[in-house]
Amino acid sequence: MSSTLPRPTLNPLEKHRLGKQFGQEVPEFADYHQKKKDVFELSLKVGSVLGLVAGVPAYQKSYQPLTGIFVAAMGFLAGQSFVKHVAGRAYGLNPLNDAEYERAFNLWVYYEHNPHRKQQDLPVHTMEARYQQSLAEFREKHKNEYQKFLTQQQQ
Repeated sequence: MSSTLPRPTLNPLEKHRLGKQFGQEVPEFADYHQKKKDVFELSLKVGSVLGLVAGVPAYQKSYQPLTGIFVAAMGFLAGQSFVKHVAGRAYGLNPLNDAEYERAFNLWVYYEHNPHRKQQDLPVHTMEARYQQSLAEFREKHKNEYQKFLTQQQQ
């Protein structure tokens, strides 16, 4: 059983707010965060324009509002996806960098914004505590051999 409390998933608004804060507080990822933000904003603009350009003629041809809305939504999604892939490559965004950014963001959120975590629970501190404990056990177990080794070294 895990010793940590489960963390609820972030809703999109929280993730957006924390993403902006992460981009400002972590200098290693500030440029990448800005690039992601620029590509996202561009994809929304292009998707909106493409949705309108595709949706209005579809509505005018069919005179059915649902057809126009559906075509506009599909145009928006297609335009947004296209810009994310094409402009993302031009800006230097790729799946490997995205995965690294998401990993760093998730770690940052977990350790900075989880009230149940304490400084002692950080992996570095728990690893150090385990190391010191095993070293003390080893020294106690091999105390006599260590004393013999020291006397041999002094002679």
